[in-house]
Amino acid sequence: MVNALTEREAKIKKAFQIVYDYRAEAKEASQSATETMNSLAEEIGGIDKKAVKKVYRRADLIRLRMQDPDRYMAMQ
Repeated sequence: MVNALTEREAKIKKAFQIVYDYRAEAKEASQSATETMNSLAEEIGGIDKKAVKKVYRRADLIRLRMQDPDRYMAMQ
């Protein structure tokens, strides 16, 4: 009985180790892919992160247009 429990415990530990190793490999692959994409983007001409505009909800735009038309027009 004790031997069966020890054997089961060893199998569980092995399974957890396999999952842990798989997650570590997946994380490493993801980081590698991100680095590759960033380096390719820089070679092509770069990504201008400041050029990304903020996205507003429709309701916010309507409210801004009614309450502060000057600011609304300045956004365009």
